[in-house]
Amino acid sequence: MKAPASLAVLLCCVGVLHAAPRRTWIQDVTIISPDDLDHVAVGSVLIDGARIVRIVRKAGAHAPRGASIVLGKGEFLIRA
Repeated sequence: MKAPASLAVLLCCVGVLHAAPRRTWIQDVTIISPDDLDHVAVGSVLIDGARIVRIVRKAGAHAPRGASIVLGKGEFLIRA
């Protein structure tokens, strides 16, 4: 038995809603780089897919539109 077309479209849309966000903004996280241990800063990081595409080294930076926001206050992001 074939599903009605409207049911097929609904199932497709539900799958999209539960997909992982492509862009993630980690806000107000402590950023540490092993190359520059004297420059530890609180900032934000934009991840697009599996790549870091932007690092903002100041607290309170605004998230880009459409990005999923993760609060990083009290957490550390260490670049390996």
